[in-house]
Amino acid sequence: MEAITHRELRNNSAEVLRRVQGGESLQVTNNGVPAAVIGPVGGTVLEGLIARGEARPNTWIFAELAKRLGVDDESLSWSPEQVAEEMLRTDHPWMKGITMDRLKKERSIRLNLPSDFRPYSQGSNFEDKKIRFSPPPEQLTFEIQTDARYPFRLISPPGDYIVNTTMGNLESIRKLAGGQPQVMLHPDDASHLGIQDRSMVTIESPNGTIVRQALVSQDAPRKTLIALGQWWPKLAPDRKSLNDLTSQRLTDLGGGSTFGNPAVSCKPLTS
Repeated sequence: MEAITHRELRNNSAEVLRRVQGGESLQVTNNGVPAAVIGPVGGTVLEGLIARGEARPNTWIFAELAKRLGVDDESLSWSPEQVAEEMLRTDHPWMKGITMDRLKKERSIRLNLPSDFRPYSQGSNFEDKKIRFSPPPEQLTFEIQTDARYPFRLISPPGDYIVNTTMGNLESIRKLAGGQPQVMLHPDDASHLGIQDRSMVTIESPNGTIVRQALVSQDAPRKTLIALGQWWPKLAPDRKSLNDLTSQRLTDLGGGSTFGNPAVSCKPLTS
């Protein structure tokens, strides 16, 4: 996708609109930072990119994998609409009245849940009302332990609004999530470190440093920093991601990425 500056958009708006009407999607930058994407009417920008071969949907990836692995299953070649139609083909009362046509028109529809829907408020279906895991999950000891220099454990669960980086292009959701990536810490830890609510802090691990806005909250356990959701690096004040703190070593099971849970330090940002 070609990028143009906001000045080019302003000074050559007629030409830009002609190109967009012709089917192009353009990224608009402001001071070198991507600010917006404009595309033709009649479908999302992503749909336009897919139509021109500039992006691929997940369904294409699975279909190609199946083809190359020799897996012969018709469902792996379904289009997104076919997948949705199959999921909607049910007699479940929660799905009553939800059709593909309605979804296309209304974009989102609430499930027909009971008005007081709290399925586990009285416990599970077992006689003792306990919820069981079978087999129970095994707790593994972290290879990287906290110490005097890095006394905090950083975790990164999904936030209330920003679940992962696929939410990064939705400005309305970013505003609800505070407008920038944040990290939560317990009031006792904040007081000890001299950190104020909504102030900027530096978080450091043996692998790197990042800058984040601090949220002081009782929701965070002591000695634990909670990074709320995964944000695009370019939306962070230092244009860095949580991956700047994580190790490059591979896991013992499967040889995959270690992802989060690094041992870190936290202190007020100094100019």
